[in-house]
Amino acid sequence: NNLKEIENQLLKNEIDFALIETLPLHQLHKIPFYKDELVIIVNKKHPLLKTNNLKELENYDYYSREKGSSIYELVQSYFISHKLDIHPSIECVNPSSLIELVRYNNGFTILPSSLVKNEKEIALIKNKDFYFILTAADGNKVSLIRTVEEFRGFLACLSGANEKDIIYGTGVWQKDDVNSTDLPQKAYELGKNV
Repeated sequence: NNLKEIENQLLKNEIDFALIETLPLHQLHKIPFYKDELVIIVNKKHPLLKTNNLKELENYDYYSREKGSSIYELVQSYFISHKLDIHPSIECVNPSSLIELVRYNNGFTILPSSLVKNEKEIALIKNKDFYFILTAADGNKVSLIRTVEEFRGFLACLSGANEKDIIYGTGVWQKDDVNSTDLPQKAYELGKNV
């Protein structure tokens, strides 16, 4: 059953407890049972293994858990909040089927790492370095702190993700405003070291 249905059953005392993948509604008591992390899963020859740019995910099929599952909601929330134009090409209730899709196709899925730790023919996108380049019309970088924290929240779900640096581009409103700053040079210097 999906998360909302399980939570409703708990609230109505139709069931006594449930194991779920994310935090429950605030009115429900939680007891941590098992800690896991979400990982991006691709086949071993996938081009995504050669990039650190999450924007590249937009170019591939996304095999998703079903709408209403906690993983679906968490991942979709991340995609929306970070303006990633990624929509499921397939939704499936069975994680094993998602893994099989990845094994024989050029798409990706996002699942708990414990589901794939013994798989031989797929690869996890992990141990990657991440650089953040953020711009905002506001001249104060404090306005970008929330965005940085959202990115860090997603990185916490990825195995071995390492935040390397952040470039704050404040006071940038129009498309070409960035060209009158030192931001392109800073980005270039960071890129030389990747």
